[in-house]
Amino acid sequence: MDAVYLMGRDVWGEGCSEAEYLRICRDSHKYRRGSWHVLADTDGGLLCSAIAYRLPSLAEREAVGIGSIATAPARRGQGFASLFLKEVLSAYREQCLAEVFLLYADIHREFYRRFGFRVLPEALQARGDALGMVLCAPELWEDAMLALAERPLGYF
Repeated sequence: MDAVYLMGRDVWGEGCSEAEYLRICRDSHKYRRGSWHVLADTDGGLLCSAIAYRLPSLAEREAVGIGSIATAPARRGQGFASLFLKEVLSAYREQCLAEVFLLYADIHREFYRRFGFRVLPEALQARGDALGMVLCAPELWEDAMLALAERPLGYF
């Protein structure tokens, strides 16, 4: 797991030594309750990682929160994150019948927009430093927003 955690240190570990950053990640309750997914190359080298959380249903639809999406620094800009996110979304759609995906983008928001993620309305934003975004079928958008307004999910 340390290699997975370190993929995002340059973004999320500002001001921390490597040892301190790893301690914070290892002690994270949030990290322990999610399911980690990784993309590795044929030699087993880590390319990308993300954590996913099964969330309470939204508008009577299965919902999944996705976070900590990171690519190994030496492998960035080669399309691995796009491939990986497509696969993660597809797997949750097929295996869990998920129809609503939430994430908090603190960098590269346009990246998520390319997948169809839309920005949550201002009133539903849970964090000032990360932009809440949702991916769902257009016909589910209003119902999902009403459900989030009634029962905010916070930052997973």
